[in-house]
Amino acid sequence: MIHIVEIFKISIINIFCFIGIFIVFGLIFSIIENLNNKYIFLSFGKTGVIVTGAIGTFVHELSHLIMCLIFMHKINSVKFFRPIESKNDGVLGYVNHSYKKDNIYQSIGNFFIGIAPIIGGTMIIILLFRILLPDSYIKIIQSIDLRLYVSMINNFNIAGFTQIILDDIFNFVKIILLTPDIYSLRYFIFMFLMYSISTHMSLSSADLKSSLKGLSFIVIIIFAISLIIYLFGLNSLNISNLIVKYNIFISFFMTIGVIFSIVTLIISYIFSLVSPFKNFN
Repeated sequence: MIHIVEIFKISIINIFCFIGIFIVFGLIFSIIENLNNKYIFLSFGKTGVIVTGAIGTFVHELSHLIMCLIFMHKINSVKFFRPIESKNDGVLGYVNHSYKKDNIYQSIGNFFIGIAPIIGGTMIIILLFRILLPDSYIKIIQSIDLRLYVSMINNFNIAGFTQIILDDIFNFVKIILLTPDIYSLRYFIFMFLMYSISTHMSLSSADLKSSLKGLSFIVIIIFAISLIIYLFGLNSLNISNLIVKYNIFISFFMTIGVIFSIVTLIISYIFSLVSPFKNFN
């Protein structure tokens, strides 16, 4: 009985560490995007949502498509952007795919296909940042101390960890808004692309349903791995360290996406206050 409880406890911790982080960030992105779209609509009406969606929706659906190909799903149909049809059903784009339900690899893929826009959107924004504003990118990279993050997590210093994240967010916003490139064309191109992508990174109800299809398989696999670790007496400390490093990497990666989304939210809010079009919506 004790063994079962211990295995169950280890499994729950591992499941939360592996999956929980995506759920938490998915909720954060959804809240920010809903507010963003509200302010965009207040500022520019439906046209504003469509204009920002041209690039953002394309990246969103492209992320789904790439993940479908990685997990060998069959692509039935793809619409990267459908502004006219969306007026009737509210769907700006979609990737229709199917898979073999008896194929574990393809079934697990549903989870990653569902959360793909968060991963793909963040990666593309970072790439654009590196290409268009290299000096600001280098400043931010040099200002981040990953060892400090690791130290705080290893010591379970949640308050310290949170403070570091807040400090880095403040520093990030300061660098990107006060950069000497602010008057350059590259800066405005980057801000528009970032704005478009980050306002369409959250998960739709269809994305969440897709993720849930693969969730059960991931839970079973994590439980099996936890069982093997416990029964064979493998070095749980080393495995715990790997899990900590994994969480720090994913948290840092996703936090960058959240920071970009917060910057766009601030911009959207300012537009909603000063836009001359808001009284016509």
